Parts: sequence; C-alpha cells; structure tokens
Amino acid sequence: MAQGYTRNDASNNINTGNIINAADLDGEFDALQGAFDATAGHTHDGTVGGGAPVTVVGPTQEVFVTTGAIRPSADNVIDLGTPLLEFKDLYLTGTANIDSLVADTADINGGTIDNATIATSNITVGAGKTLNVSAGALTLANDQISGDKVEGGTINAITINTLTAPAVNATTVDTTNIEVSNIKAKDGTSSASIADATGVMTVSSLVTPTADINGGTIDGAVIGASVPAAATFSTLTSTGNATVGALTTVDAHITGGQITGITDLAIADGGTGASTAAGALVNFGLTATAAEINYSHGVTSDIQTQLNAKQPLAATLTTIAGLSVADNNFVVGNGTTWVVESGAVARTSLGLGSVAVQNSDAVTITGGSISGITDLAIADGGTGASSPQAALVNFGLTAVAAELNFCDGVTSNIQTQLNAKAPSASPTLTSPTLASVVTISGGTSDWTVTATGTTLTFAYGGVNKMQLDSSGNLTVTGNVTAYGTL
Repeated sequence: MAQGYTRNDASNNINTGNIINAADLDGEFDALQGAFDATAGHTHDGTVGGGAPVTVVGPTQEVFVTTGAIRPSADNVIDLGTPLLEFKDLYLTGTANIDSLVADTADINGGTIDNATIATSNITVGAGKTLNVSAGALTLANDQISGDKVEGGTINAITINTLTAPAVNATTVDTTNIEVSNIKAKDGTSSASIADATGVMTVSSLVTPTADINGGTIDGAVIGASVPAAATFSTLTSTGNATVGALTTVDAHITGGQITGITDLAIADGGTGASTAAGALVNFGLTATAAEINYSHGVTSDIQTQLNAKQPLAATLTTIAGLSVADNNFVVGNGTTWVVESGAVARTSLGLGSVAVQNSDAVTITGGSISGITDLAIADGGTGASSPQAALVNFGLTAVAAELNFCDGVTSNIQTQLNAKAPSASPTLTSPTLASVVTISGGTSDWTVTATGTTLTFAYGGVNKMQLDSSGNLTVTGNVTAYGTL
C-alpha cells in the first residue's frame, strides 16, 4: 500500500521553547523520505496514504483528467505532439471524431467514410481487391474512368465517345450486348430509354435513311410529314385513326374510325351525296325536315292507320280540356255543358248529406237505418251477434228467450218471493180406493182429477186446467212446454 506522510512527533517535542532532540528531527525526516520514496511512497492514486489523484496537469493547468475523459481546458487550443515530436501509435477501441485528418498512410479495415473528397492524390485498389459501392453510388467527374475494361454491374447515363468492342466486355457491355437503362446525348439530353423486364426501347426522336421494321407498333408517327412521299404497303391495318392525303387502292376495308375531308360520297356508293343532314334528306327525296321527322320517334305502327282509328274532335272534349285542374275540382254536367265543382256544391251534385264531411272518429247519424255491417261489438253498444239467441249467449245467459219470458209480470226479486213461500206438502190421497173423482190435497189448493167416460179432467182449486182423452189428445188452458216423447 502506498505510504503517505504522517507526522512522527506525536508528543509535539518539536515546538518553540522545547529542547529538540536529534531523534525527533530524525523521525520526521524518515517519514518525509518514506512518503517520497520512488517505490513505496505516495502515488496520488486516491488510496489511503497515496494522496489525492492528479486530475489537472500543465504549466497553466491546460489538461484535465476526469473519470471518463482526458480533455483540454478549452476547445481547439492544445496539440497532441508537435511536427517534430510525434507520438508513436494511437490505439482506440471506440470512434475517432477528427475534424481534419492528414496521414502519410492509412490502413482502414472497416467502418464507413462519409463526405470525403480525394483532391490531391489517387486511390489505388490493390490487386485482387474490389471497390464496392453497390449499396450507394459512385459519382465521377468527366474523364475519370481509365483502364482497358469495365467488368460487372450496370453503368447508367454514361457518354462513350469511342467504343472498341473487344476492350469492353463482361455482363454489362460485351461484343454482343449493351445493357443500359437510358441513352443520352453528349450534352446530357435523353434520347432513349429501355424498360426492364419488357426490353421496350422508347426513342425520343429517330431519323434514319432506311428502316426495316418487322413487328411491334408505331404510335403517334407521321409518315411523309417533312417530305411527302408515296408509301407502298402489302397490307395496311389501322386499329386507330389513319390520316391519308391520297389513297389509291383496289380493295379497301375500313372498319371503325372516321373518314374526313373527302368529296361527298354519292348515294350510289352508299353515301348521302351531301355535306349536311338537310341536304341528305333532300337527296333521299324527303320534304320534311329532321325536326318534323323526329315527331315520329316512338311510333310503333302505321301513323295514318292510327289517326283513322282516333275519335274526331268534339266540342265537349274541348270544353273538358279547358276546365281548371285545381285541387278538389270535380267535372260534372250541368244539363248544358261540363263544369267544375268543389266543396258543398260538388257534394250536392253527388247527392251526399252531412255524413260526407264528418270525420271517421266523430260520426253522428240522425234518422235512417244501418244494415249490412259487421256485428256491432258489446263494447261499442251492440250485441256482437246477428241473432237474438246468440246475443243472449254473448250477454252470458244460458236460458232461452221462452224461458226468460216467464219473468214477464214479475214485480220483484224472484228468489226473494220464492223464499217467502211455504214448501209444498207431500200429496195425500183422500180415498184409499179409485173413484171417478180423485182429490189430491197439498199447497194452498187441491187438485181434482175427474174421470168422465174416456176423459180425465184436471182441476186446481175448482178450475179446470187440463183434459186428456183416451186418444191421447191433451187440452190445456195455459202454455205447454214439451221435451222428448212419452
């Protein structure tokens, strides 16, 4: 561990007025000698006894040493070495950020060089080595390619003044193929381009003494524009527009398109013999104009036949045609002619009463009769039925009308009246033997049955109520309700 200076005179013998022994001074000098010993003395490394680290050096403290950097006291004022006294080697693991680099030789084995200009000397690529700019672009000034060949890749937008085929070869330019995307004039003007995949060459302008075109298409070209001349074709086929100054042909087939600027085609040749629509109609022997003829548009059969089948003009129809078409008008006859009526006048003519102006949800009927309607529901004041018996059923009654008629004349609650009556006593025979007159007692009066010849007479309270003869004839003084047979 580094040895620092610690005062040896712990008893403070070396002090003013004290007797200072040699041993006191000798101990202090030994401590100082040990602190500055070249091997074991303090090292200024920050350890105990080693002294604080030295972080600033130089006559005027120009260089600072910090935890992460060695830096000058100010920017761009301290040099590393001199022109005569240079450092030997510089070893860096990270990045060297240098504003300007002047090197006698440079061996760069990786990384990138951005925005560098080689101004005063040449770059030599070693034998068997490659200058690879495939990921970017290599821009050269004029006359900057020398040598006897260019191999591989593609050269775009290049001007070749003199090209000797055997000296230019490989995949891009050889004695058979020239692979380019654009062809330009020496001044940079683009003259042609070749599309990838299709190989189609687009030429801005082509002037040639002779041309032998064996296929493809010629678009937007004028033949004989500068110097009109005759052209001979085996077969001339045009799928678009063809403008011909003069055409001589034995057999011409024109399909589609248009023919303009020719002499009017005669009717005998399938034309109209005219240059206007009106003139064509006259040449066809028509006196009607196009506007008049257009009135026949949509006609599906002989016009005169249709006209003959129509009704002649009538004054009454003319009158109707002249009537007002205002909303709610009705056309009616007044005995002399046709007129329009509306409102109350029209209702009077139609024979309508006040019901005609009543709303469906507020109708008032006074007098007359209602028939042929759907059975009026009980909820609407009806019976919900079309017969008396069905109406009684809808009212919740099980008795028929005849049974209900027995209530006629009743003046108070029937059950109350029944409860006030005495029960009927069991009938008793007043005679133990049959006789011509039998009296049955019970209730408020007696029943008597009298046999006279072949007739039985039934009386109640002395009043005959019923007779039955031997033939089965029954005569009663009141109502008879019969159910089934005897």
